[in-house]
Amino acid sequence: MQFVPPVPFDKVRSLMRNADVYVLPSNRMEGWGVVLNEAMSEGCIVVANEQAGASRVLIDDGVTGLLFRNGDTRQLAALLEHLGNDHALRMRLSRQAWERIYRLWHPHVAAERLLLLSSGLMGLSAVPEFNEGPCTQLSNTSHDHRLV
Repeated sequence: MQFVPPVPFDKVRSLMRNADVYVLPSNRMEGWGVVLNEAMSEGCIVVANEQAGASRVLIDDGVTGLLFRNGDTRQLAALLEHLGNDHALRMRLSRQAWERIYRLWHPHVAAERLLLLSSGLMGLSAVPEFNEGPCTQLSNTSHDHRLV
């Protein structure tokens, strides 16, 4: 296991491409946290604070990555140890994370959906409804609607 200190922006993707796991411990100040999209698109297994940015949107816990409770360093350590001891799990999570990003969150998918949504909102076509991915309507309560 190797912990990498901050590196120049132009080296980040190459490091991700050669890494097995990307950990987002987070201070919950990152907004969306596009670094998760980047790591998953490079095939990294993401282990992220469940309260960080897009963690709950991008990561299906145990399927496309792993989530840990905010501030729970023991849980984080246990997840990393488990990953280190389970090669099949690492391969499965890496593949499923990559597939999810390219199927749902690739920039081309997001751009196409935004155009379809815009067209629908302007009355030029039906307003599309997406169940997951970009331009999905999330509802926490009957009064709280937002787009992802």
